[in-house]
Amino acid sequence: MRKSLKGYMTVEASYVMPIVIFLYLLIIFCGFFLYNRCVMSQNNYLLALRGSRFTNAGNNYGEVVYGDRKEKEPDRQYLDARLQYTMRFYPFCRETESRVEITQENVIVETGGYGGTLKIKKEAERINIAAIIERTRKR
Repeated sequence: MRKSLKGYMTVEASYVMPIVIFLYLLIIFCGFFLYNRCVMSQNNYLLALRGSRFTNAGNNYGEVVYGDRKEKEPDRQYLDARLQYTMRFYPFCRETESRVEITQENVIVETGGYGGTLKIKKEAERINIAAIIERTRKR
């Protein structure tokens, strides 16, 4: 009886260990997915925030013209170029689509990937900082 039971732990381990390794790899892959989602979300919000605050970028990186009293349209070329540049660095998401939308109230930056399963949309309210400062100083 003793001889017939000698290798049973090896046989059980050969079934259990691949399952355990697969679960570890699955958790690591989910961590990569979550990290990539956080990076994309942060980049989208920062770009929307920059677009809502920058009135004229021109050829300079992030030139902010707050002294202008009249409302200007955000620089769409700057936003598109910046979005395309940052999308190259998304570490685990090669298939990405992007969109920048500028409305009267908001700047919206949207990206997606993983075959359409990951969509991230961030928006920032467009404000005129010079007008806000004037309003608060008059009070």
